[in-house]
Amino acid sequence: MANKRFNGNVLIAKGDTVLYEKSYGLANREFEIANSRSTKFVIGSITKPLVAYTLLLLEQRGSLSLDDRLSKYFPDFPDADSVSIKQLLNHTSGITDYHAFEEWRNDSKLDITPAHTLSTIRKRPYIFKPGDRFSYSNSGYLFLGLIMEQVSGQSFEDLIQQELLDPLQLYETGIASNTRIIEKLASGYTTTPRETGKAEYINYRQPYTSGNMYSTPRDLRKFTKAVMHNALLTPE
Repeated sequence: MANKRFNGNVLIAKGDTVLYEKSYGLANREFEIANSRSTKFVIGSITKPLVAYTLLLLEQRGSLSLDDRLSKYFPDFPDADSVSIKQLLNHTSGITDYHAFEEWRNDSKLDITPAHTLSTIRKRPYIFKPGDRFSYSNSGYLFLGLIMEQVSGQSFEDLIQQELLDPLQLYETGIASNTRIIEKLASGYTTTPRETGKAEYINYRQPYTSGNMYSTPRDLRKFTKAVMHNALLTPE
């Protein structure tokens, strides 16, 4: 913070006690708007635990099973019968992470759909036999989002709002948008030791359920406590 290289909110808790909570720096540098406790931030891959929890809620209801094969939902994807939903969930499917493709950065600036991204993965679908080992894959979470839309008949945004965000009262959490105004959302910046610049534009439909949500530390703490105390899921 003294070097003007940190902008954000810090919340440290132990059990049910908040030990430290403070806002630092600016949410918007152009207008010198300071961060506050209610500033919202795009959370990138921290989206994934929220997605995973929503999927487990659907399994608890009987809408799908972690043992379901990918072929049940995407029968045309190569060797889809060898991949389970559980493997997509825990990054053991072997499906190539779309970040491995050179074009993904350009694609992130275009108005493309998750289905388009998955179509590019068909070129080299697997880097190892499903279940053999762990390798982080954003692609798996694109599949999970589309599967949840299939079984629920809802958009993922409506589904997670109804099943997770509203029941847990996560009122400062939601799906990032390129067109909708989101109150108190921090602007994005890229910081190096030499300079700070505006973050490049990204079309949030491209990362989709692999990283398209925003939240606050307070809401993320609420969610963490819900996970630890089985708020919506049974202990099993």
